[in-house]
Amino acid sequence: MDLHGKFNVTGWRYAVAVVIGLVFTSAFPPWNISGAAWVAPGALLVLASGRGGGAAFRYGFVAGLAHHLSSLYWLLNIPVAKWMPIMGWMLLSVYLALYIGVWSWACNSMLDYLIGIRGDVDRRNFQDGYDMAARGYSGLPWITRFCWILFCGMAWVALELVRSRFMTGFPWNLAGASQYENVALIQIARWTGIFGVSFLVVWDSAAIAGACLRIVSKPLPAWNWLSEIIVVFLVAVFVVFDGMERLEVEPSIDDSVEMSLVQPSFPQTLIWDEVEDMERFSQLESLSKDALDAEPDMLVWPESAFPGFTEERYSAVTNMVSGRGVYLIFVADEVVNVAGRQGGTDDYRYYNSAFLMNTNGNFLDKYRKRRLVVFGEYVPLSDLMPFLDWFTPISGGFSAGEKPGVFHLEKPEVDVSMLICFEDVFPDVTRASVMGGTDILLNLTNDGWFGDSAAQAQHAINAVFRAVENNVPVVRCTNNGLTCWIDARGRIKYIFKDESGGPHGRGFDKVTVGYTKRGNGEQRTFYNLHGDLFAYICLAPASFPVLLWLADVLKRLLNRRDKKLNNAP
Repeated sequence: MDLHGKFNVTGWRYAVAVVIGLVFTSAFPPWNISGAAWVAPGALLVLASGRGGGAAFRYGFVAGLAHHLSSLYWLLNIPVAKWMPIMGWMLLSVYLALYIGVWSWACNSMLDYLIGIRGDVDRRNFQDGYDMAARGYSGLPWITRFCWILFCGMAWVALELVRSRFMTGFPWNLAGASQYENVALIQIARWTGIFGVSFLVVWDSAAIAGACLRIVSKPLPAWNWLSEIIVVFLVAVFVVFDGMERLEVEPSIDDSVEMSLVQPSFPQTLIWDEVEDMERFSQLESLSKDALDAEPDMLVWPESAFPGFTEERYSAVTNMVSGRGVYLIFVADEVVNVAGRQGGTDDYRYYNSAFLMNTNGNFLDKYRKRRLVVFGEYVPLSDLMPFLDWFTPISGGFSAGEKPGVFHLEKPEVDVSMLICFEDVFPDVTRASVMGGTDILLNLTNDGWFGDSAAQAQHAINAVFRAVENNVPVVRCTNNGLTCWIDARGRIKYIFKDESGGPHGRGFDKVTVGYTKRGNGEQRTFYNLHGDLFAYICLAPASFPVLLWLADVLKRLLNRRDKKLNNAP
């Protein structure tokens, strides 16, 4: 078949979809080309326009698959039997690609519907589907075109919300997260959360797509196609100027706390090897003694750094803390003995917990991790389908905690809300942790599962939004990067660097974190008070194409039934 044949044209479209997916990946760490996120969604809309719902879904799925396979490559670094990370990488990427496919289908279906309800549209007047989409779109009233562009942004947000909640959720690399360096723009997150930033990015990209469709349809005066982007441009300018105005007003600092953050950079294979527990503790103890020489108020260990208590380790830790008069916050597995269901044999529950030890070496408080890692800390439905245990390297399941944890320190007087592992990726989990009295958010995590990869940076950028959403500083102490702290405006104030200048190596540093006492609740943001209200508002209009599809399915079923009845003897 020649170059213009159906096979070749279709093949080029899929190739372009792959490129679009890779462009979207470049918006996130390690490349950080944030402008790419403003281009990729609109390019997908132009590619899929006029091709029909099925083709639009396929193009979106291919673009999404290319994006997630390339951005989540670090899953292949998990040090287990190689088939496990490969299968997990592929299955997760396929699952996440479905959301972009559905978005492409929904936007294309909505445009077809808007063009189709015009009484003067005769599909025979167009050369092909693309011509129909371009000329049909240009023939719509401005307000209708504006509503379609608005719909594209809202549909994207609705799908991101579902992805963040369904089956414990995976809100990794949301579109808005790509803008973490644009500190003025992301100040809108104090009202809408990160979903508002995603909306702005995709809304703007859809407007550019609309302008392209108008330009392609027929020659137009500049002001004509500019009408597609003028409103979006003005809103973006307003948001940026509002953010700049907010950044000019520094957060009031009532007090500060000095933290020695230890980054041991233990390989994951060492963490799993019980034979090496004593060596791991010895290295942690050596780093901690050096960190305590800086005379901090608090010593912080990341997740998976501490191998657990024995009598010898308990004595070493309590002597170290009480001898220096500092607080210690660390993470360890907690085993709880509860009565069996029939009151007979004991039943043990395991928690991934953070502990607070006071300056005298006594335990003051603990926090149990609430959002567990699927196939990392528990296996869903493993009781009903035991074979699922073969697909995970873990040997036993953890239980989820039931409530947020706030650690209260007396000198200095500060309330620290705790997050463990990737809980800072979830806006709703973090929001529930930042209550009226929270002064600082502290996240203890271990990204050593993935080697020295982009996973650490992709994880860390979420903390920028948690700070803005809740108007509270965020401190991250990690096993192998990025150990950092972020102020209440989302500005990264410090990132740990090892001796080679990289963020992944072993070491420690003392940071001084200023904070505003929040006991009176005056500093709480709209988002902190009301949550993902904006994202939920986007759900209603985003569901319209689904209702149209269901109505079409019902209509076809009824027609099929009528035909059978008419043909019956």
